[in-house]
Amino acid sequence: MSVITLSDVLYLNTDNKSSYIQGLYPNNSSDILEMPNNSCYLLAAYEKENEFPYSHKFITIIRDNKSSYYLINHNIFVGINNNDFDKEKCNFIYQDTIPLITYKNWINVVTKFKMKDITRKNKYIKIFNKHNNWDFLFGENTKKISYNQAFQLFRFLEICSNEDFNLFLSSYKYTLKRLDNFNYNKWNDGLNIITTHFSKFQNKLIYNNFIQNLKYYKLKSKINIDLINIIIGRLDARHAGIITTNYCHPNKYIDFWKDYNKFGNKNIIALGENETPNILKLPKIRFPVFSKNTLNYFDNKYLDNNQKKQLHGFFSKESFDEKYTSFTNFISNNKIQCEIFVKAIIIGSNDNGKQYSESLKLEHTKLKNKKKK
Repeated sequence: MSVITLSDVLYLNTDNKSSYIQGLYPNNSSDILEMPNNSCYLLAAYEKENEFPYSHKFITIIRDNKSSYYLINHNIFVGINNNDFDKEKCNFIYQDTIPLITYKNWINVVTKFKMKDITRKNKYIKIFNKHNNWDFLFGENTKKISYNQAFQLFRFLEICSNEDFNLFLSSYKYTLKRLDNFNYNKWNDGLNIITTHFSKFQNKLIYNNFIQNLKYYKLKSKINIDLINIIIGRLDARHAGIITTNYCHPNKYIDFWKDYNKFGNKNIIALGENETPNILKLPKIRFPVFSKNTLNYFDNKYLDNNQKKQLHGFFSKESFDEKYTSFTNFISNNKIQCEIFVKAIIIGSNDNGKQYSESLKLEHTKLKNKKKK
């Protein structure tokens, strides 16, 4: 990790990717984090155990083209009039469940993508060419698979261990889950490229749902899609810092509930003029980073899914597992940096959010050009 400090906010960069000004920046005159106009911050909260990507709670923060804020209690990309709304409204990445990509789509993307390990690619492409479909993996007459399935199948085939790859060759065994023995170094900068190639198949889906919701909530005229900025985050983040942008300070769960309790039976809350979501307010008191006492400041600050205070639980178990992330070890290590006092830590390069933003702009431009003809 590398560090940038801007007044009271500490930005942590990971894997050489910047978290600095990815959509959350401090307004020092009023002790808040700002979002640019025409922005949406999707904040999933309290992940359901063993049910990724679903969460128990969700807030989408919207800031319109005149700086006014709105809170919506679901993922803004799940259309409120969709038949699957009740099931999917708190899905962290909605498009992952929708069959979008045909076998032909998938094979075209995969064969054109250049990886260093040509030998491995030739072996699995030979299997797919033999079947000329993916019924042997996903069941008979599978016409389409989801964005998530398409990407993760490719990921497994390219970076799984040699042992797992040989099992696939011999018996077609595979997994779409993250594995400890994946060789992520093989990606280099290729991860962004391959997700971009797959994401084009979801552009229409997320655009239509987004516009549907803006119309439903009477916000369409208040958002300039050409300038749209999407930020993806998780309240109970693992702080790994690549696909999302997350913030961390001792009051974040308390502030989340201050906003969430406003909903009552409503799906949307319009905040008053010059009013800022509690989620974006910085604490009054600074806490130490790079101190042996850092984590003590988070004790008794965690509110669970039932809004009950807990001594521990602020950081997920994964935050303490060096195999996945050293976030908690890093911020509490008093040997690598001089102790500093801040009001918030922000981490993440928001790769998913940037991908969503580009998808919306591309689809919007396509429709505008179509109308001109």
